[in-house]
Amino acid sequence: MPSEKNRKLIMLNTQPMISLPSDWVKFWKMKKGDIIPIFYDSILVVIPPTYPDKGGIEEKVKEFLIK
Repeated sequence: MPSEKNRKLIMLNTQPMISLPSDWVKFWKMKKGDIIPIFYDSILVVIPPTYPDKGGIEEKVKEFLIK
């Protein structure tokens, strides 16, 4: 499901936020209250909680970001 979308930064009280694309959320069957791993450096990586090999992809992301 590769795609490219723009998001606008919004403020919720003093917290900066962006929304996730609704088609991506539906595809990964995410629901309110899900814990979503987020990794960041100069890029931001969001891993859906229903990703089949979540532990494996998290390790690859960590290796990529911590070179």
